[in-house]
Amino acid sequence: MVGVAADALGAHLLRATLSDAAMESYATGVRYLMLHAVLLLACGLQSTRTRAGWPWQLSLWGMLAGVCLFSGGLMLWTTQGWTWAQACAPWGGSLLILSWLGLALSALLAWNHRPHGAVGSPNHSTVGLPRGSIES
Repeated sequence: MVGVAADALGAHLLRATLSDAAMESYATGVRYLMLHAVLLLACGLQSTRTRAGWPWQLSLWGMLAGVCLFSGGLMLWTTQGWTWAQACAPWGGSLLILSWLGLALSALLAWNHRPHGAVGSPNHSTVGLPRGSIES
């Protein structure tokens, strides 16, 4: 919701007052905000369905902080001219990169710790099953 409102603000009110470079920075902040909002929602829903470990949870909190610093920094800098907000963007971007790596690591850890014989695990065999059959 915040991303949609920020995008509408940029498209309808700020376009006339901001330079092209500032508008591009603002649009980048909005784009990252929307992308990571969807990702956080999906990962949060996944966390309720599974027993997500601490690397997963830490990555999600890092992503939330990163998107606030990155997107918020860019949007505040371009609309308010606050230079300290511009300095927040690289820190937020670094947190986003680390969070994506943390999500990938936690997914790999979860993949390697599947129960013995689970579908897709190295010890799972489908030899002898009819083609197209579904296991229960």
